Formats: sequence, structure tokens, C-alpha cells
Amino acid sequence: MKEQPHVESPGRKEWRSLLGIVVVGLLLLGVFAALAVVAMRKYLTFQPTAEASNTIGRITVQVVAHYEQTHTLCASASSPVPASIDAIRGRKYIAKTAEWAVDAPRNAGFACLGFAQLFPQNYQYDYRSDGTSFIVTAKGDLDADGKLAEFSQTGRIENGKLVLEDLKSPDLEH
Repeated sequence: MKEQPHVESPGRKEWRSLLGIVVVGLLLLGVFAALAVVAMRKYLTFQPTAEASNTIGRITVQVVAHYEQTHTLCASASSPVPASIDAIRGRKYIAKTAEWAVDAPRNAGFACLGFAQLFPQNYQYDYRSDGTSFIVTAKGDLDADGKLAEFSQTGRIENGKLVLEDLKSPDLEH
């Protein structure tokens, strides 16, 4: 019978070294996990807000295009989309084409601007104008806590030109 080679088990010093490496590895893993949680939280918070600012931007582009063609602002929308803020409270809403086109007979609101959004939305959008200025708003309650986040873009006619203000958005970092 062949004799098995003798393998020495690691000594106390080697075990401590190995344990130290494992502890450092676990600490690094914990740090990376914490960073991932923070990054995911920021993404989940700010991704839906990108919808609001992008959609307001798209509506504003339509306001500017209409003004450049006609030198007038479209009349206000008769109602926001969706009409009730409860429709977007803590959930997405899919608007029907008719909701965006409701003011087509009087050539006003979103219909006048040629704007419609047919994919799910987290915000209620509105367009208001008094003929010399306008405001586009997006209101949302993403976590259904009853507190609305509101974004807005305003503009006004000044010396025959349409002047836009900076986009106003809520401070979302608590």
C-alpha cells in the first residue's frame, strides 16, 4: 500500500492571514452593496422626473414652433391630462388620443400645439395661456403620499419675441 503524502494543516498564523483577507473582502462587498443601493435609489427617484422635464420640453418646443409660425400663443387647454390628479397618484396612466385632442374643435390646448403622448405617464400635464404668456406644468405624486411634485415652464411675449424662463423643478433630494 502506498503511503499518502503528509500535508500539514495551516498554522495559526496562516489562518489569521486567511481570515483577514476574508474580512477585507466582506467589507469591500458591503461598501459596494451600499453604493449600489444609493445608486439604485437615485435612479428610481430621478428616472421618473426625467419624464416630466422631457415632456415639458417637448410641449414647449411645440409652443415655440406654433408661435414662430403664427405669432400667437394657443389658447389654454380646457383640462389637464389626465383630468384628475388621482389617476396618476402612485401609478402610471395611459392617456387616450381623445384626451389630448379634446380642444381640437376650438383649435386650443394640446390639439392646437399638435401634442399628444400615448405612452404611460407618471404626471398630469397642463397648458395655460392668456395670449401674452404661457405655462406648461407637470404634477405628480409618484409614491402616493399626497405630496405633489410640480415642474413648470413659463414663457412670455416680449417685444414680439417669445422669451422662455428656466424650467422650474422641485427639490427632490430629502
